[in-house]
Amino acid sequence: MKNYLIGIVFFAGMLLYSCADELDITPPSNITTEQIKKILASGDTTKINLIMNSMANAMPTQFNASGISGGGTADGRYRSCQGLDYMRNLEANDIVFGAKNLSIFGSDEYYLRDFISTAVDKNVIYWHHAWSIITTANKMLNYLDDATVGSSPRLKEYKARGLVIRAYAYNYLMENYQDAYLQGGKDKPGIMLYDYYSPTQPYKPRATSTETFNFIRKDLQDAVRLLGESGISFTTGVLTDIDLGVANFLLARVSLMTGDWSTAITACDAILAKYPTLMGEKDVLKIAQYIYEKQVEQVAEALKMVIDREDIKLVVTTGLGMDIIGLKAAETWGLDVKTMDEILTREDCVVAPAVGTALLMEQYCRNSN
Repeated sequence: MKNYLIGIVFFAGMLLYSCADELDITPPSNITTEQIKKILASGDTTKINLIMNSMANAMPTQFNASGISGGGTADGRYRSCQGLDYMRNLEANDIVFGAKNLSIFGSDEYYLRDFISTAVDKNVIYWHHAWSIITTANKMLNYLDDATVGSSPRLKEYKARGLVIRAYAYNYLMENYQDAYLQGGKDKPGIMLYDYYSPTQPYKPRATSTETFNFIRKDLQDAVRLLGESGISFTTGVLTDIDLGVANFLLARVSLMTGDWSTAITACDAILAKYPTLMGEKDVLKIAQYIYEKQVEQVAEALKMVIDREDIKLVVTTGLGMDIIGLKAAETWGLDVKTMDEILTREDCVVAPAVGTALLMEQYCRNSN
């Protein structure tokens, strides 16, 4: 049965109308799966690009996804994949928990509390983020079966992009929703494995952890092969694509997690052959300084909303390793600054929301010096 895509293929309907003559589509508002595959198999680069570019070019952006469902409209903590990673990293903030029972943002992650049960509000954000990526990848991969891809270098590259992104998302789910494979997770359930997109396909049961990681590993190994065959190697200096460096990095990560040492070594050797010089202490310090300066800029920008208020005399920063950034940002505006410990017992302290930034919760007080 033919599947019809009404109005759009991967792009706006107006674009489809404008390209109808070049694609030889009649009528231009309706295009079938069979028509798409026929165009892709034709080898006509111009037509292939018209059909696939917007979808394929969206694959690398999944690594920087934002606007995640359930994450709010201005909450950087859970609205972007970087925010999710930042919050999860709070679990490694301290080796020993502090004595204070924090209730500010990040306290759930900081105290290693549950965030993946169905009743927890954060669960839907992590879950939806990964499954949205899988769905996006599968929608494109539906049209890139082996027969359609054939020997086309461009289609091999596009398929590799989809496979890498899908593998990344499935591994993301395993990292967040199951115990480490070598630390008891091997004999526990994995994830439901969907290798094509169809809103009407039956629900699948959870695969085993071994089956899930085998699925992920195969996607990445196929992607490495396809990238090589398409002529896409290591695109040095390009941060907006998916190349052999990205594919091999994910393959090495997954292989290390599952104890597949030989595959991990092979993938790492491929990366090191291209990038033999590892980061030194000066490089790490340079990056840390850059991040620090950017964080200070963001927090200082966020403080703009309170500096004009006459009743705000004092800015108080919280802990979680952010005091130094908060102090520096507040000093930018000439505000009197104290740390949380200095002001904890004051009765005139007013707790404010995050003042527009996910990186620092600002707490400020009234009528004080």
